[in-house]
Order: sequence, then structure tokens, then C-alpha cells
Amino acid sequence: MKVKDIKDNIFNESDENLIKFIRKEFIEVRSKNPHKYMNNLDSLRKIDTVTRTTAIARMKVLQEVNDMSKSVAMLTAFVVAISAAYFLLVENMLGQGLAASLIYFVLLCALFIMISMKIGSNIGKRGTAVYFQELLEKIV
Repeated sequence: MKVKDIKDNIFNESDENLIKFIRKEFIEVRSKNPHKYMNNLDSLRKIDTVTRTTAIARMKVLQEVNDMSKSVAMLTAFVVAISAAYFLLVENMLGQGLAASLIYFVLLCALFIMISMKIGSNIGKRGTAVYFQELLEKIV
């Protein structure tokens, strides 16, 4: 990999594409092709100070944006409030019984799956940002 490729990704790519680039060139290649990984690290070592500083700043922003610890409590409260309101609505429409409980259970399962997928995705992005920031800071 060339230094230019690293610079182009740091300065021009979206956050999503930058994360994909980092995963491909610095995480996945580490176990698949150690020689290429070492070459990529050598290229990373050669980037200039402005590029390195910009990359570190982007990694810190990505870590903050994908830090679910700050939003999980609020999201949980929102889900509980919505599901309670929905349960009351369904209970009033269908009466107390198995149908209302079943609909409520299905809704909660769907919400749990959606939230779990979002949290898992964000944790992976945050982990990639932490890894790359550590590389940038230590590889000087």
C-alpha cells in the first residue's frame, strides 16, 4: 500500500468507508498476510504529521459518535415508554388476554433485536477507531 492511499482515505473517505479501509488493510490482513500487514505499517509510519494528526482526530470523533454507553440509558427509557404505551393501547383494543400479551412480546423482541444490532455495529466501529488511533500514536 502506498502512503498516498492512506492519505486519500483519511482525508477524502466517509467515516463508513474509512472504517472499512482500516479493517481491510490493518485488521483483516494482519492474520491473512503478515508480510502485507508489515508493509502497510511501514507506509503508515511514513505519513506526515498533518495527516497523522487529522487521522487521530477522526478516530477520536468516531469513538465518541459510536460510544453507546452515553445513549443506551436514554434509548432504554424510550423503548420502555413506547412499549408500555403500545401495550396499553393493544390491551384496550383487544382486552386482557393472550393476544395482547403475545403482540406485546413480539414487539419487545423486535425492538430488542433492532437495538442489539445497532449496538453491535457501533461497538465494532468504535473498536476499529480505537485500534487505528493506537497504531497512529505508537508507530512513530
